[in-house]
Amino acid sequence: MCQRRPRRDNARIQSAGAGLGRVSKFALTTQFVTGTSIEKYNATTEDFYRKEIKVDLSSSVLEILDMAGTEQFAFMPDLYITNGQGFILVYSLVNQQNFQDIKPMRNRIIHVKRYEKASVILVGNKVDLKSEREVSSNEGRALAKERECPFMESSAKSKTMVDELFVEIVRKMNYAAQMLCRHRKMIHAVLPVTYNSIQIWLSLTGLAQYHG
Repeated sequence: MCQRRPRRDNARIQSAGAGLGRVSKFALTTQFVTGTSIEKYNATTEDFYRKEIKVDLSSSVLEILDMAGTEQFAFMPDLYITNGQGFILVYSLVNQQNFQDIKPMRNRIIHVKRYEKASVILVGNKVDLKSEREVSSNEGRALAKERECPFMESSAKSKTMVDELFVEIVRKMNYAAQMLCRHRKMIHAVLPVTYNSIQIWLSLTGLAQYHG
């Protein structure tokens, strides 16, 4: 049966890029977790991160597994996507090809999730490099409208919208959990049966695709 959510939830986020390389993506993760900007990437650095944040008066512990780029995403087991409920898709504003590469990621999520609702945010990163921009804000908004998801632009270097994008994905996951709970109550009103398979939301297990 649907239960009242605990005061503090775990949101597991797994991240993958879209062809920009580990240094840039690692910078976005590091900026969010530690509040610092990095210029060099240490290949031996642990790729698992944890941070507690408060969203709408409710605390959540984010567990972030930093993954590689498009290639690794292509071979990611469908189970990761099936169990995921939060997805942050990030492309580079200074790389038009990178913007195109992000589209198959969304398509695969939809294919794997099928009829289950997935919380998705589209993020254009490196907004600080205005003179090098190749992807306009209008292009990003158009894709987000087509995919029916929020759109944001960020910068790991200047920490522009870094915290906000994680807050937004947690908020969307929480909302999806509430909708699932209401739907579950409606089912029980007709068929009072416990469906353990749809209680996965209680742990707020999320798979977020992003890079910096």
